[in-house]
Amino acid sequence: AELKRQIAVVDQKKARFYSEHGFSENDVDKALLQISKMYQELKNLMTVQSNHQKADTALNEYYLKIEAVKSSPVVVLKRISNKIAELEDLMKEFSSMYKPVEKENNSIVAQIDTANHQNSGNTHIYYTVKSSRSDHETLSKIAKSIYGDLYRWPVIYNANRTQIDSIYTIYKKHIRAQKQQIQPSDFILPGQVLVIPMNAAD
Repeated sequence: AELKRQIAVVDQKKARFYSEHGFSENDVDKALLQISKMYQELKNLMTVQSNHQKADTALNEYYLKIEAVKSSPVVVLKRISNKIAELEDLMKEFSSMYKPVEKENNSIVAQIDTANHQNSGNTHIYYTVKSSRSDHETLSKIAKSIYGDLYRWPVIYNANRTQIDSIYTIYKKHIRAQKQQIQPSDFILPGQVLVIPMNAAD
């Protein structure tokens, strides 16, 4: 009887905590299920040979889903944040299978898709946007790193316009709610994979 009373007290405290933070037990279960599903899907992807396009698509999809969970109230729970951290670690491991290589001048450039180059005659590389709280990446910084000219950023934007604009659309309400002056061309996310036309650097 005493144990039941103590459990009831804990349940009441938990329910009050959830209510104060704007979510329910069902929201927690959904978030845990979603994270667990993504983790298993990513594990399965790592056991098969994926090309750059499949890897890019998967990483971008999972990144957006993780950001959606992070923006929800349930992220205040340690078990949720721990599961997110585990998934992000797995994403880094998956991304390392297609890891960018360093140029001699230390500017970061991803591996060239030689098959696509041979078929189409257009040379391009993949670039994964880095996560940094202190030094947020922008298209102009990436253009400076790769082309040596920050004013070439429209080349990168135009090559990835559909992807960048669609992600901006998803977050547009949040951006406006925060009263931030951010244009679609300024909005790129850590983990996002960009196509960089290298013929523009010639």
